[in-house]
Amino acid sequence: MFCKINKNTGFTLIELMVVITIIGLLASTVLASLTTARAKARDAARVQVVKELQKALELYRNANGGNYPCSSSASTLPPCQSGGSLVNANGTTRNSFFDAMIDPYMKLVNETVITPATTGSIKYRVGSATGSATGTPNRDNSYLIVLTRELSTQCAVRVGLNTNPAVPDPNCF
Repeated sequence: MFCKINKNTGFTLIELMVVITIIGLLASTVLASLTTARAKARDAARVQVVKELQKALELYRNANGGNYPCSSSASTLPPCQSGGSLVNANGTTRNSFFDAMIDPYMKLVNETVITPATTGSIKYRVGSATGSATGTPNRDNSYLIVLTRELSTQCAVRVGLNTNPAVPDPNCF
């Protein structure tokens, strides 16, 4: 008896194309979820930096007569007056004066990737919406931190009387 041996035991072109298509679909799904996971991880790291910054601000306040970092000169730090401008606490254009004030209590890490592209994801302001607008220091012992997240809108951390309606962002924590 003769046994017939089939020499064509390989895959057909159609079978190979189906397998490659399935692998491509799976790879694109995994990469999309990986991108989202990376953005969530960066957001979680930013939230942790904000928590550490809050602790550093409290340490600064305890060591400096109960006041948060601010200045009567708007060119150096956020003004102490009502409605002072926000300064970058991290990112590409960090405020070097703010860094120098906080440096003994916390080493702020400069972000290399900020998406969406902004000048910084964490901004700081001292002073409240109520008080003197004449430029005199308003030492009401309050501050505001605005955090820009990648996967959602901005959020804010308010301590003390800093409830400026111009920053209506939800609370970060």
